[in-house]
Amino acid sequence: MSDALHNVQAPMGPQASALFDLWTIMLIVCALVFVLVMAAVVVAMWRARRGGRAGSLATLPDMAPHPRRDKAVRRAVGWATAVSTVLLVGLLFASFLTDRAIARLPSYAPHTLRLPLGRRIVSAANRHQFYTVRLQDGAAYPAFKGSGDITSLSMADGYIEIPADQSTVEEGSNVTVTLF
Repeated sequence: MSDALHNVQAPMGPQASALFDLWTIMLIVCALVFVLVMAAVVVAMWRARRGGRAGSLATLPDMAPHPRRDKAVRRAVGWATAVSTVLLVGLLFASFLTDRAIARLPSYAPHTLRLPLGRRIVSAANRHQFYTVRLQDGAAYPAFKGSGDITSLSMADGYIEIPADQSTVEEGSNVTVTLF
């Protein structure tokens, strides 16, 4: 795993960790169901090829009812329905447990760091501003890239607050970085 602040394999907070666990369970179950369905399709195609030569009009499929075959098909569909129902109820239960685990967590307390600012920031006058920053070499550097706000957020590790009565934050001054 990476030591970077943003790593989807290592969620930072307890809420993110609980949601990541639920996502992992759902991913495993969905992947298992997908593999089983694809295996059933392959088996069905293999059995269809055994019945006659592909593309031959002389050998039409036998459409007469076969009690033993119909019973086997009903049994297979019944088991598939039962397994699907159990899996869906299990996922619903896992979702409920995750919700309960998140509800029991204490109130959100953001992770903050006190770091020197790596570059001077000029803020709009009389405006309370939240400025995105990235952490590099033990300092907080502005991540703002002009009109690319989404790009700035994707490259940021957190943000700093600049009060309305302050128009500049000088390089080297200590700021409180609230981590995402």
